[in-house]
Amino acid sequence: MLRLLAVCACALPLLAGCKKPEPPPPPPVEIAPEEAKPVGFIESLPDAVFQNLFFGYTYETCLEQIGRPEDETESAYDPGDGEYRRPAHTQWRIWRFKDGSVLRLGFQSGELRDKKFEPASAVEPSPHEETPPA
Repeated sequence: MLRLLAVCACALPLLAGCKKPEPPPPPPVEIAPEEAKPVGFIESLPDAVFQNLFFGYTYETCLEQIGRPEDETESAYDPGDGEYRRPAHTQWRIWRFKDGSVLRLGFQSGELRDKKFEPASAVEPSPHEETPPA
């Protein structure tokens, strides 16, 4: 018994100094670059699609109707008037089409609350686009 105790007492400091082998590091994770959203992928927005975007729809439901992701997003904050209207945050999702028309959908709390369609004739040219000389 004494021998066993002596062997354990001698081996304990040796075992305490031993470290477990570290596991190999995980393989690097490749992150795919974000794909660019297609601008003007659809020639124009059919009137029937615009009429079928009902208030209360979620973004996903509207996306199914339109057929492609938005080109831009904007945020707007309305502080309300303190009496009749409460503060509201609207997230605007904007689609631009090849014919120059623009669709703007405003979402509050995840639901469609406002929608605007600007036909190509009503849209001002972007200051970033060059106009051909006359």
